[in-house]
Amino acid sequence: MKIKTNILRRCRPGLLLAAMIFVPLPAAAQFMPGIADLPIMAGLKPDSAGPVIFDTPQGRIVVSSATGRIAEEAVLRFYSNTLPQLGWYRQSALEFTRAGENLKLEVLPLGGGRIVLKFMVAPSAGRVR
Repeated sequence: MKIKTNILRRCRPGLLLAAMIFVPLPAAAQFMPGIADLPIMAGLKPDSAGPVIFDTPQGRIVVSSATGRIAEEAVLRFYSNTLPQLGWYRQSALEFTRAGENLKLEVLPLGGGRIVLKFMVAPSAGRVR
């Protein structure tokens, strides 16, 4: 412990900062295309067709999906824990609301342990811009 402390005392602040800059960082989180602040769970890959996006007078409508070999329970657990941290309020296991929008998740099994996870964002009923 004393050795580390002595090394840090001898280092110039600029050198220490330079060393910290070059430390590799973990890969940045990926987000769903069309829903910029909705993270993609590790193990899922956005579908190549991309999202379907509509702008309406009441708000945006976005449908996007991701595919992967992952258990449905793990997906539900991940999004149940993650979405409230991003301001989404849980309405049911697969439905959330935030700032006048509804988010619905739908898990579709493909067989062989693969699933499609659909994300659907739509304005809340009665919302006017």
